[in-house]
Amino acid sequence: MNYFKLIDSIYTKRKCEEICNEDWINIQINKCISRDAKNCSIVRSIIDYLFFIEPLHYFYLLFFNIQLAGKAPYFAKIEKQEIKEDKLENKIKYILNWSQRELNKNRIMFNKLIQSNQKYWKEELGITR
Repeated sequence: MNYFKLIDSIYTKRKCEEICNEDWINIQINKCISRDAKNCSIVRSIIDYLFFIEPLHYFYLLFFNIQLAGKAPYFAKIEKQEIKEDKLENKIKYILNWSQRELNKNRIMFNKLIQSNQKYWKEELGITR
């Protein structure tokens, strides 16, 4: 079942041949519709009923409460952000035996010290590119 067709039918108020009779589909629909700033408050008020009424009735509740739009908004795929690891930071954490929490606590001092002469610290700690 393609839940993007269901979302499109909610926004355009057109009949959809696919029947929504599973909870996971409604959860996915809620997730997508809540990204739309106009309808976020509507979804927030309706979500309390998600597991207490039948999935088809919940779909109808969304269908009648979401305002008519010309088309469904574009929902971009959410991708996990890659965190670039700093080798110098990891090496200093290892030498001082700091956890990430301790590093965050001393971040201001750490940044002042390292940024003053980053090339020196990389040579001193043996970090290569």
